[in-house]
Amino acid sequence: MRGRTTGRREIIRSLRSVSLFADCTDGELLRIDALLTELNVSAGRTLMGAGSAALQFMVVCDGYGEVSSDGREIGRVGPGSHIGARCLYGEIGRAKVVALTPMTVLTMNVGEQTWIKFSLVWHTKTL
Repeated sequence: MRGRTTGRREIIRSLRSVSLFADCTDGELLRIDALLTELNVSAGRTLMGAGSAALQFMVVCDGYGEVSSDGREIGRVGPGSHIGARCLYGEIGRAKVVALTPMTVLTMNVGEQTWIKFSLVWHTKTL
Protein backbone atom coordinates (compact mmCIF):
# COMPACT_ATOMS: atom_id res chain seq x y z
CA MET A 1 0.00 0.00 0.00
CA ARG A 2 1.09 3.48 -0.76
CA GLY A 3 2.13 5.42 2.34
CA ARG A 4 2.46 2.43 4.70
CA THR A 5 5.45 0.34 5.71
CA THR A 6 3.65 -2.46 7.55
CA GLY A 7 4.82 -6.06 7.08
CA ARG A 8 2.91 -8.63 5.03
CA ARG A 9 1.52 -10.52 8.04
CA GLU A 10 0.17 -7.32 9.61
CA ILE A 11 -1.39 -6.24 6.29
CA ILE A 12 -3.12 -9.60 5.89
CA ARG A 13 -4.34 -9.63 9.52
CA SER A 14 -5.61 -6.06 9.28
CA LEU A 15 -7.53 -6.53 6.02
CA ARG A 16 -8.94 -9.91 7.04
CA SER A 17 -10.49 -8.24 10.11
CA VAL A 18 -12.79 -6.35 7.71
CA SER A 19 -15.88 -8.49 7.12
CA LEU A 20 -15.91 -7.66 3.41
CA PHE A 21 -12.46 -9.26 3.00
CA ALA A 22 -12.73 -12.07 5.59
CA ASP A 23 -12.84 -14.90 3.03
CA CYS A 24 -10.07 -13.58 0.76
CA THR A 25 -6.84 -15.53 0.36
CA ASP A 26 -3.53 -14.04 1.48
CA GLY A 27 -2.64 -13.31 -2.15
CA GLU A 28 -5.94 -11.53 -2.79
CA LEU A 29 -5.49 -9.43 0.35
CA LEU A 30 -2.02 -8.39 -0.80
CA ARG A 31 -3.44 -7.38 -4.20
CA ILE A 32 -6.18 -5.36 -2.52
CA ASP A 33 -3.59 -3.74 -0.26
CA ALA A 34 -1.67 -2.56 -3.33
CA LEU A 35 -4.74 -0.46 -4.28
CA LEU A 36 -5.02 1.28 -0.89
CA THR A 37 -3.50 4.49 0.46
CA GLU A 38 -3.24 5.32 4.16
CA LEU A 39 -4.85 8.61 5.19
CA ASN A 40 -4.87 10.35 8.57
CA VAL A 41 -8.08 12.27 9.22
CA SER A 42 -8.74 15.00 11.81
CA ALA A 43 -11.75 14.87 14.13
CA GLY A 44 -14.67 16.73 12.59
CA ARG A 45 -13.73 15.98 8.98
CA THR A 46 -16.46 14.65 6.69
CA LEU A 47 -15.35 11.38 5.12
CA MET A 48 -18.45 10.72 3.03
CA GLY A 49 -21.43 12.91 2.14
CA ALA A 50 -25.00 11.67 1.77
CA GLY A 51 -26.56 11.87 -1.67
CA SER A 52 -23.31 12.19 -3.57
CA ALA A 53 -21.60 9.68 -5.78
CA ALA A 54 -19.42 7.48 -3.61
CA LEU A 55 -15.98 7.87 -5.12
CA GLN A 56 -13.90 6.28 -2.39
CA PHE A 57 -13.97 3.07 -0.44
CA MET A 58 -12.39 3.25 3.03
CA VAL A 59 -11.35 0.79 5.70
CA VAL A 60 -11.11 2.19 9.23
CA CYS A 61 -7.86 1.26 10.98
CA ASP A 62 -8.00 3.56 14.02
CA GLY A 63 -10.51 6.03 15.44
CA TYR A 64 -14.26 6.40 15.28
CA GLY A 65 -16.79 8.11 13.04
CA GLU A 66 -20.48 8.94 13.19
CA VAL A 67 -22.81 7.75 10.44
CA SER A 68 -25.88 9.96 9.97
CA SER A 69 -28.84 10.28 7.64
CA ASP A 70 -31.12 13.31 7.45
CA GLY A 71 -29.22 14.88 10.35
CA ARG A 72 -29.64 12.06 12.86
CA GLU A 73 -27.12 9.48 13.96
CA ILE A 74 -27.79 5.99 12.65
CA GLY A 75 -24.55 4.30 13.62
CA ARG A 76 -20.83 4.47 14.21
CA VAL A 77 -17.77 3.09 12.46
CA GLY A 78 -14.52 2.03 14.07
CA PRO A 79 -11.51 -0.22 13.52
CA GLY A 80 -12.36 -2.98 11.03
CA SER A 81 -15.38 -1.13 9.60
CA HIS A 82 -15.63 -0.11 5.97
CA ILE A 83 -17.14 3.04 4.48
CA GLY A 84 -18.33 3.63 0.93
CA ALA A 85 -19.05 0.08 -0.16
CA ARG A 86 -21.78 1.47 -2.43
CA CYS A 87 -19.03 2.87 -4.67
CA LEU A 88 -18.03 -0.70 -5.46
CA TYR A 89 -21.45 -1.11 -7.08
CA GLY A 90 -21.60 2.34 -8.72
CA GLU A 91 -24.35 3.54 -6.36
CA ILE A 92 -25.01 6.87 -4.64
CA GLY A 93 -24.03 7.18 -0.95
CA ARG A 94 -26.99 7.33 1.42
CA ALA A 95 -25.28 8.41 4.63
CA LYS A 96 -22.86 11.03 5.87
CA VAL A 97 -19.79 9.91 7.83
CA VAL A 98 -17.91 12.40 10.04
CA ALA A 99 -14.78 11.60 12.09
CA LEU A 100 -15.53 11.82 15.84
CA THR A 101 -11.87 11.28 16.74
CA PRO A 102 -8.67 11.44 14.73
CA MET A 103 -8.85 8.46 12.36
CA THR A 104 -6.53 6.43 10.20
CA VAL A 105 -8.24 4.98 7.15
CA LEU A 106 -7.10 3.02 4.13
CA THR A 107 -8.69 4.53 1.06
CA MET A 108 -9.19 3.34 -2.49
CA ASN A 109 -10.23 5.78 -5.21
CA VAL A 110 -12.64 4.11 -7.56
CA GLY A 111 -11.05 5.16 -10.82
CA GLU A 112 -11.38 2.97 -13.87
CA GLN A 113 -8.11 1.08 -13.49
CA THR A 114 -8.55 0.57 -9.76
CA TRP A 115 -12.13 -0.59 -10.27
CA ILE A 116 -11.08 -3.12 -12.89
CA LYS A 117 -8.32 -4.50 -10.67
CA PHE A 118 -10.59 -4.68 -7.61
CA SER A 119 -13.47 -6.20 -9.60
CA LEU A 120 -11.23 -8.99 -10.81
CA VAL A 121 -10.23 -9.85 -7.25
CA TRP A 122 -13.81 -9.44 -5.95
CA HIS A 123 -15.32 -11.44 -8.81
CA THR A 124 -13.37 -14.53 -7.78
CA LYS A 125 -15.00 -14.29 -4.31
CA THR A 126 -18.59 -13.98 -5.52
CA LEU A 127 -18.77 -16.85 -8.01
